[in-house]
Parts: sequence; structure tokens; C-alpha cells
Amino acid sequence: MDDPVDMWCGPDDLPRQFSRRRTICLNSVPSSNNVHVKIENIATKLAQNLPPIVLDLIEVASYIYAGDQCVVRGGKTLPKDGQDWKREFRYYLPVRCLQIWQDEDVKAALVSTLRFLSDDYFEFDFRQARKTAKIEDYFDFDQGKPWFDADQVMLFSGGLDSLAGLAETVKTGSGKIVLVSHRPAPQTDSLQRSLLEDFAQLTDSKKRLLHVPVWINKDADLTRDTHQRTRSFLYASLGVALAHVHNLNQAFFFENGITSSNLAISPSVLGARASRTTHPRTLKGFSLLFSKLFDRAFSVENPYFWKTKADVIRTILDCGARELIRHTSSCSRVRTSDPLGRHCGVCSQCVGRRLAILANSAEGDDPEEHYRIRLPLDPIPKDSERAMVELIVKSAREFGKTTPGDLYGNHPEAIDILSSLTVKADRSAGMLFELHQRHGQQVCGALGQIVASSEQLIARGDVPANSLLSMILGQSPEETPAPDERPKIVLPEGTRWKDITIEVVGNDAAKILVSDESYAASASEMGFWDKRKKLPNRIWDLLVDFAEAGGVLHISSSERSREWRPKDFQRLRAGLKTFLQLEDDPLHPYDPGTGYKTRFNVLYDRTVKS
Repeated sequence: MDDPVDMWCGPDDLPRQFSRRRTICLNSVPSSNNVHVKIENIATKLAQNLPPIVLDLIEVASYIYAGDQCVVRGGKTLPKDGQDWKREFRYYLPVRCLQIWQDEDVKAALVSTLRFLSDDYFEFDFRQARKTAKIEDYFDFDQGKPWFDADQVMLFSGGLDSLAGLAETVKTGSGKIVLVSHRPAPQTDSLQRSLLEDFAQLTDSKKRLLHVPVWINKDADLTRDTHQRTRSFLYASLGVALAHVHNLNQAFFFENGITSSNLAISPSVLGARASRTTHPRTLKGFSLLFSKLFDRAFSVENPYFWKTKADVIRTILDCGARELIRHTSSCSRVRTSDPLGRHCGVCSQCVGRRLAILANSAEGDDPEEHYRIRLPLDPIPKDSERAMVELIVKSAREFGKTTPGDLYGNHPEAIDILSSLTVKADRSAGMLFELHQRHGQQVCGALGQIVASSEQLIARGDVPANSLLSMILGQSPEETPAPDERPKIVLPEGTRWKDITIEVVGNDAAKILVSDESYAASASEMGFWDKRKKLPNRIWDLLVDFAEAGGVLHISSSERSREWRPKDFQRLRAGLKTFLQLEDDPLHPYDPGTGYKTRFNVLYDRTVKS
């Protein structure tokens, strides 16, 4: 751990005694601000009811969130044995309610909660604010919106868990709900808006919902780290701030208990490297801090702590909102998502989502076209991503057959959970064990479905190497051919599938035409090869079928196409993407009317004799 980093916050000039080399200046007060705060969809009357302590809380949480990203912590390789993972911050913060923030109990609650949440060390030096932002600097007022008399405040992320919480709350109650969303990126903004519009229309609940989007971000040149472990403190602060002005004493996160517990799936996942976003101890710390700040009882609660991810999806189905599943986002890499593949498919959130979907036989509600890497058949090219998927599968299998003694012996961090729950320890210990056992059994059920649906593939020995299916079957990873074993194909920058022509030549070769360049490649070099039979494999035959059909393949376009299954097209997608190193989908989404269609031009050279 390096020396402490000083965070000088607010519009005041940096005092001379601070070293500019180790001091980062953050300011949320326009017009020279580099931290940006904007709260939308608020009635003027509501904003006028915000007491100074609420504005303080929003600013303090915003500065902590911004500062979290300004200092790099240990990278993926954990240099110096992970010593750099933990950082030390000293925040110098201007506040309106100085006496409250200087209270030792408030400081202690703030420091201990952030310490557990982020694994970092914090000190806080509060001073009386001299120049503060005006209310209108932080709010985009909706002049036509009346006072909204809320019965509940809910944090809404646009993921499956928050959708399930909203659907169940609307179905089982009649009150009005304020939905608070933090929007750090445009992709998140668009998703949340459209999802809530669709939900309101589906459930006829528009008059019962008030969506409050909050933009809090910073200048891009300040970003040094993207872990954002303190984001949930910002998120909770926004929710509790709005609950306070509505005279409510609760705010709700909806997060399944497996994610909230986040028991380590590997000895290398230590401390806050296993995220504690909605960990029971974190939420207990939030509740204590907010109660002390506002001098009345406040709680931040997670009603879904005793649900698994599969349970969450079952709740959505039972509430009649299954058609909205495809519009939710679970991927941890949302900033790098694209229109053709909203989810990466291989981060822990994507893998957990997909297995829970399979456990509920809800594949039709979560189209595989929404994933760049489609489980279970797409090869997972990166070693680190394969390792993560293998760990998720392994840990679920262990949870499914574990005993209470094994669970608590192998995961001593579970004690932190028991001591932070409102349920008595002897009862909660059994409930926590049952939660993880049920999760393991549900995942194993999904794995069994994958194997059952792939019987013919397994029987033919045609399981894609480095795929989830190969992991389930215990097959060893297959090394990717070295670069010098592949054709030297260098695509011009900006090349898309529409710019490429693949011409099948004879039984086992193709020409790749891009711009004015032509490349030759065998079926083996393209990755469409059966090593056991030493022949082109089934997926090469599918490419040939496409070539013979001019790029459009319907169930009736050839005799051979009657044998094709959706998984074959999935494997063709994956193989072409890997071979030409393009992220976009080489096939258009399946259309029942026209069938499957390539985004690239594909031809069959009939002048070559077989």
C-alpha cells in the first residue's frame, strides 16, 4: 500500500501545505466542477424540501465515488502480492452541517462501513462550507410534475433482481413507488428508461411510479481505476435522501442472496476483491450511518436476501413480466456492450444469469443473440475468462452437495453474514446453508439440461473445445493455435462483416476476400475440423450449405438443412468470429419468415472439382 492520497474537495483553493503531487482536487460546484451531479424528474416542491444534511450526503457520497476511481489499485495480476489492492484516502470535505459530520459516532460509522465495503482506509476532515451549489445546479425540475406522495423508495438498476422486486411490489401492493437509478453511462440510461416504460405499459402502473434518474460522474481524465467498490454507498445515499424527504424510514435494494453473500469461489478472491455491494454487513453499516445523520431510525434493506438468482427469475415469471427479461442488463461490462451483444456472456454476472435462465427453462425469454459469447457451446478464448466460468461451475457443484459444517468451515467469511442479519444466528445459519445448497442444486439442474440437450453432439465427439459444455464434461482446455499457424489475414481497420466475402472452394478450403486482398484458408485453419476423423466437421458443412444457398438458409432450402439445429448456427458464429477476430455477429438474428442469413457475402466456387 502506497502513501495516503489527499482528496481536496469543494471549490475552495488548495491550501499551500498540501503537496500537489499527491493531492487530487474534486469539485461538484459549477462552473469549475469536475464532478457532475444532476438529479432528474423532480418536482420543484420536492427539491425545496431537501434539508441541508441531505445535500451534504449527496455531495459527500459523490466525492467518495469519484475519488474511488481516481487512484489505481492492484490490477488483475495483483502486483506486489496484492499489496496495492488496498489504498489509503484522506478526504477534506466542505459541509453545511459541520457539527453533525464532526460527531465521532458519525465519523466512526462512515469509516467502518466504507472500510468493509471497499477494503480501503479512510480519514475524514470536515470543514464549514463557504460556497455551496444552488439547488437548481443539481436538479432538472419537472415543472408540470405534482408532489408525489411515495409509499416506498426502491433502488432500480435495470437488472433482473430490481425488475423482480418492482414486479412483485406492484403486483402485491397498491402504494406509490419512487425508483432511484444511478446513471454513470449513456448505455445504462437508455436501458433503464425503456425498461421502465415497457413495465409501466405492461402492468398499467404509470401513475404509481416516479422514476428519479441521477447522473453522477466525473471528468474522464480523472479515471485511473474502474472497480467502483464505493458505488453502492452513493446508490444507497441517493435512495435514503429521497426517502428522508418523503418522511419514509426505509430504502430497498433488491439483490439475490448468492450475490449479496458473495462467498469466495477461490482462495485468490480475498477481501473486497469479492464485491460487498449489498452484503448484510454493508447494509447494516449504511443503516447505522443514516440513522445517526438524520437522528431517527433509518434502514437499508434487501428483501431478496433469501432468494437465489433462479428464484428471482421465477418471481418475474410468476408476476407475468417474462417478456421484459430480454430488456434487462446483468453484464458487468456494460460500458463495452454493443447493439449486437448486450452481454459479454463470460463475466460472473452473465454466467450466473444464463444458468438461472436455464434452471427455469426460460431460454426463449433471454435470446442468445444478446450475448457475444453464447453458453454453453461458444469457445471461451481467454484463459482468465475460462477460469472464471470453471470456478463458478465448481463452486455451485460444491454448494449443491455441501454440509453445514463444510460450508462454514470452507467459508469463514460467512460469520460476517450471520452477525449482520436480523434473524437469530441459530436460525439464520440454517437458512444461509439452505440458500447456498438450493443455489447449487439449481445450477446443477441447469448443467444437466445442457448435457441432455447435447446428447448427439457428445456422442459424435463434436463438443467444442474450451466451451462450457466441455468444462461440464471435464475435458481439458485446448490450446488456441499459435499465431504463425493461422493464415496471415490482416483486416483493414473498421472492417465489418458486410465488407467480407467468403468463397468456398472444393471440399475443405475457402478464399477470404476483403477490399482488394484475397486470402486462402483450409477448413482446419478456420477451426472447422474434426481431429478424430481428420475431416472437415459438421460446422464446415453448414458453411458450405450457406454458400450453396447464397447466404440465406431456411429449413426448406436444402436436404441437409433439415438436420441443422440452433446450436450449429451458434457454433458457426463463434468459429467465424474467432477466425477473423471480429466481435460483431456474422449472422443476422433468426427470422421465422426468412430463416438464417449471413451478414457477409458467401459464394460457392462450382468450377473446382471435388
